[in-house]
Order: sequence, then structure tokens, then C-alpha cells
Amino acid sequence: MNEDLLDLQYKQSGPTPTAFSIRATRVPMKFTTFNTLNDDILLFGVFRYYRLDEENAWNMASPRTLLGIPPGYANGTPSVDVLDHLPPLPLFIDYRDTTTAICRQDESAIHHALLLWDRLRRIDLHFSPSIMHKSLMLMDEPFQMLEHLSLSSTTKEDTSLVLPKTFLAPNLRRLTLHGISLPNRLRLLSSTVSLVTLVLTNIRASGYFLPRPLIAHLWSLHQLEELTIEFSIPIPRPSAERELLGKRLTPVTLPNLKHLRFQGVSVYLECLVAQIRAPLLERLDIMLFNQLAFVLPHLSHFINTTEAFKLPIATVSFGDEVSIITDHDITQQHGAPFALHVMCKELDWQIDCAAQICCALMTPLSGVQELRLDFDGATVPTRWQNGEIDGTTWHELLRSFIGVNMLRICAALSEEVSRALQVNEVGLDPGLLPGLQEIVIETADSLFGSFIHARQVAGRPLAVRSTLSNAMEGSGSNTTEVTEYTARLLSTIEHRGTVVSQRKWRPQNEALNHSPVPLMMPIHFVHNDRVNLGLPIVLVATHRCMTLLDAGNPAPVGDCSTIFIRINWPGYGEWSSQKIMTRDQTPAHNTITVEKFAKHVASAVCRFMDEQLRVYGGEALWRIWPGGITKDHVILIGVVHVSQGSWQPILQLNRHIIPPSLGS
Repeated sequence: MNEDLLDLQYKQSGPTPTAFSIRATRVPMKFTTFNTLNDDILLFGVFRYYRLDEENAWNMASPRTLLGIPPGYANGTPSVDVLDHLPPLPLFIDYRDTTTAICRQDESAIHHALLLWDRLRRIDLHFSPSIMHKSLMLMDEPFQMLEHLSLSSTTKEDTSLVLPKTFLAPNLRRLTLHGISLPNRLRLLSSTVSLVTLVLTNIRASGYFLPRPLIAHLWSLHQLEELTIEFSIPIPRPSAERELLGKRLTPVTLPNLKHLRFQGVSVYLECLVAQIRAPLLERLDIMLFNQLAFVLPHLSHFINTTEAFKLPIATVSFGDEVSIITDHDITQQHGAPFALHVMCKELDWQIDCAAQICCALMTPLSGVQELRLDFDGATVPTRWQNGEIDGTTWHELLRSFIGVNMLRICAALSEEVSRALQVNEVGLDPGLLPGLQEIVIETADSLFGSFIHARQVAGRPLAVRSTLSNAMEGSGSNTTEVTEYTARLLSTIEHRGTVVSQRKWRPQNEALNHSPVPLMMPIHFVHNDRVNLGLPIVLVATHRCMTLLDAGNPAPVGDCSTIFIRINWPGYGEWSSQKIMTRDQTPAHNTITVEKFAKHVASAVCRFMDEQLRVYGGEALWRIWPGGITKDHVILIGVVHVSQGSWQPILQLNRHIIPPSLGS
């Protein structure tokens, strides 16, 4: 063994290391010893790439001190020899996120480590099916010390990868299998009574199991906090669903379950939730494959008897899929207590799916007081704007929300929903939103005139509030004023660096493009000294903006609850951010602060630049790449309101790439 390596082992301060790990993060293999008492760390092993992601790798062991990498262990050094010379301490294996195929030497080292089954405490492997199969064959012994096992296949195909029947791990606390099946009848679960996390994803036909054996094993998993079951295809097929309708087991109580996640067909979900109780459940995430009919009585009962899901706000969202989300706050789109999605593309199918599901869940949804109809995009695609969607489908959806007193409709859906509410005198129907008191829309309130009149006639008047009207009253500006104001501003800052010259973003929808939209005045990010203008995007995105003027005041973005950031960087295509919420999570839904808004904009610009690193394009002077323009060069001056719900950042570089006289 190399003397440099031995010397470095003895240089480590503090008590003797208590574990060793084998890891790969953008490098095929490295070995790590770390001290669990003082977090000192010593790295040694085989390094094959110079692009070592140090922060990502080191932080996994929370090191405070990096002692060094022995020069004697460079390319080609046999890593198996290192393992043979290590003290008999617990081992970790972590081989994930590698960008190239595993080399034979590293594969040999992994297999050698797997044979030390009596020392392994943690295993994380992400392999191709062929290499994963070889690794699984070595896991046929009891792994007495193993606490964490995560195995992931790199293919989505059905490769029939299965854990050996003789594999046992009595101290296992976290089990994650992606594309790898449990042995027949899930026998492994009978020996893992300490499980806290059980995640089974990308389950193909060869790994399919009935709910009954799963339920039979869950009764002993009293510590289980997270359960994920995700099928990658819709199984069982409708012709085989009868096997799920037989005699069920007595429901099992999972006293510590906090998060349940499921992906598959609704009949399987029904069979599962009919046989479990989870009194402390905090989150329920469901993704269903599309089907003609949804019958969900057991899911309805399961939600209705779980205290955490008695929520006052619901969002039904359309776009790439249909989503039904309930939460305490309308601005929360991710991590909500309850979320149900259906894989469905066409809008008419999405509305029908949402109507069926909400009808099936009417009892637990009866406590919803505020409903938002949303669309994941600035405008509805042209193919969905022909008015062919049956208005009665919208009626069926809305009938499920008998307790709603406020209905929010996004701009993209306003015309479609208003058309549906004008047919068949639906405003006179006492069963349609009987408690509705207010509609909040992001377009002109005249769209809903006939519905409002019908409600008035029926003796159930309601108020309509248009956020567009409020924006018109508050802006006091028009397109010409905004353009001239911004031009004057840019002329005063060009001495610092080149201003990023962007074409003004315009909606692709012709109707929106030519409709007059009152614009808010631009927002500029000024320092507290009221002299300096602009902040580096990296600083704004990652730190508190303590020097920003009016940082704690509400951002003057109007009444639109969601916006998009649009960028037209020279030489690149038009880019749009994901939807950004402009309301906070308080019950009053207050407008976010100037500081928070600046952070959202800066983060969007950073995300845009990160994405362009993978694209070879752009004009030579404006190319975004490590040898050209990077995030560290960009200053956020402000944002310009360019269309309804759309803002475009004013950006400047901290250096000149074009002389001011030429750039003007």
C-alpha cells in the first residue's frame, strides 16, 4: 500500500474514523473515510475526471476539513486493494449521477464491496440493467448492518430485475427501488420491521403485485412514515381488475405514516386505501392514468376521515395534465397536503376527468370555500379556442363545490368558463355553486354579464371583481409612456456596461397581441442611497437584499395573482419562466414584497442562463457559456410590464462588450 496513503490516514485529527464510504458523484469511484464525531474527512481513491463536483460530494459527509488526495492514487490505481487494507469498519457504497458508463475496474470494486455484506451500512446504486443484474446476484446474504438501500435501473424498459429471495436486511430503515422488483409475495418486508421509508417506483408488469400481500406486510411496519407505490404502466388491465374486487383484509393502521404517494390506475388505489388507516397522514399525492370512468368511494372516505385534508382552498388546474389540489393557501402549488393528477392531454378530456373526480370526492370537497380554475400557461392553445367544449361539463365540475363562496378564474380560461355559464340559464340553477358570493377574474368583468343577471333574478346576487380593472385604475400609464420612460432610464446607466438589448415580448395569440392592455409602470431596483441602480442577479437570487430600497413594501405588480418572466436574449429564442405567484401564503393573500419579487425575477434569469449552457447558439458577443457571458456578469436593473401577466427584465452587463457609442 502506498506510503502517502498511510501517512494521510494518520494525519486525521480527532478520534479514529468510524466508517468508510465508496462514492461516485460525476467521478466513477472514490473512497471516503469520515469521522462522525468531528466531521473531518479524508478522501482517497481513483479519480478519472477533472470535473469533480466538490461541493456536491463533500457536503454529503458534512466535512469541515479536506486533508488531501494522495498523488499515488491517480488513474488506474486498483481500488480493490484499498478496500483490502482498510480497517473492518462500516462501509457505504454510493454510485449515482455518473455521466459515463462504469468502467470495469470500478464495477469490480463495487462487486468486491458487496461481498462484505456484514460491514455494509448504506448502498446507493444507479446502474444499467446488465450491471445491476450482476450486483443483485451478489446480494444473496443477510445484510445485518444495512440501514439504507437505494437501487435504480437506468432504463425504463421491463428488465425483470429482482432482489434475491435470500436477501435479508433486518435493520433496514430506508428502501428505495426504481425499476427493481421485490421478491415474490414481497417476502423481504416481513424481515424489515424498522422501515421508515418504503419507495417502489417504475414498477413494470414483471414486478406487479396485488395490494393484498402489501397490506399483509404493512401491519408490522409501525415506524413507516413514507410509502410510495408508482406503476409505470396502467396495470392491471381492465380485463384483470376483477382480482382486486375480492375479499379484503381488515384495515391496517399505520400510526406514523406522514406521506403517501401513488401512481397507477384508480381501481388499485381504491383497493389500497380501503385497507389502510393513517391518522397522522400529512400529504397524499396521487397520479392516475387516464381512463373513461373514475369511481372513488374508498378514496373519498379515506380523505374525509383524515383530519389534515379538511382544507378550505382548492385549485383545479389544466394544461399538460389535469390537477386537483387542496391546501390552506391558494399560492401553494407544490407540496400541498392533497394533490391528485391525471395523465390526460386534451382539454375536453381534462374537464371531464376533473368533473368525475370532483363529483366522486364531493363529500371531502364540501368544506372548500375558495375555488380557483387555473391553466398552466399564459394562454389556452389555439386548438382549444374553438368553443367546441360542452358547457355542461363545466357545470358538472362546478356542482361538486357546494360550499364555495369565492370563484377565481385565470385569464386563459375566462372566455371558456364565461361561455359555459351563459347557456341554459344556468345562473338560475340552485344546485350550481349555491353559496357563491364573489367571482374574481383577470379579464374584463363584462364576460360574465348574463350569469350575473341570472343570479340577480334568482335572488342570489354576487359580486364580480376584475383584477384587470384594478390594474387599469392603478397604473395611470400607457404603452408609449412606459416605452419612453424605460428608454430614458437606459440612457443614464450605459456607462457602467452594455445593456442587454431585447426585443419586446409579444403574445403569440393574435387576439391578445392586438387588444389594448394597460401597462403598469416599470419597476426598478434601487439601492437605499437612492443613487445606485441595479443588483447582481446571483446576489439577489441567493441572498437577502438588505440594500434594496423599499424591500419590505408590496411589489407594484397589480392584481394578477400569477405572472411570467419573458426573456428575449440576443441570438436565443423567446424564453418564458414557470408561473410565479405574486401573493403570499397569508390568509389575506397579500402582494409579495419588492425583495421577494426581485428574488423571483433574478432566479428566473439565472434559470434561463443555466438552460442556455446546454445550447450552442446565440450571437458570438452575447453567447452564454463559461468563456463568454455568465451569471456573474449580469445585473438586474428592473422589469417592464409587456403584456397581461407578463414582465420582461431590464438587464445589464457589468462590463462593455459593445462600446456605448455603437450600442446606442
